[in-house]
Amino acid sequence: MANKRTLKKFIRNTCAAIAAETLMATAIFPEIKEEDAHNIVRKAAHLQAEFLPKVNVAGRTFVATVEKPTHMATPHRNPAVKALIEEFDKAVVELVKEMNAIFPDSVKQVLKQTVNE
Repeated sequence: MANKRTLKKFIRNTCAAIAAETLMATAIFPEIKEEDAHNIVRKAAHLQAEFLPKVNVAGRTFVATVEKPTHMATPHRNPAVKALIEEFDKAVVELVKEMNAIFPDSVKQVLKQTVNE
């Protein structure tokens, strides 16, 4: 990520996309339980609320240790930010697995047929 603002946008957009896809799938396929879909949306919101404050902390952690604040203090070279991105990626993968688990087999078959066509 180029800077903290870009990283925050990435986190917001990723969580919003997960929530939107879940709600859209619920609207298209009535076989999906709404309660399960709403749990996924809640978890996506919680994920966003959990990681956005960490962006500021991770950025400050590295900048405070740099002797001369130069272009070398950018987030993509920051080990704390890299660790934050890896942690976020793992959480997103788990959430997507949960999202896929709420789809009944009939819905998965329809989606597979659509992709193969």
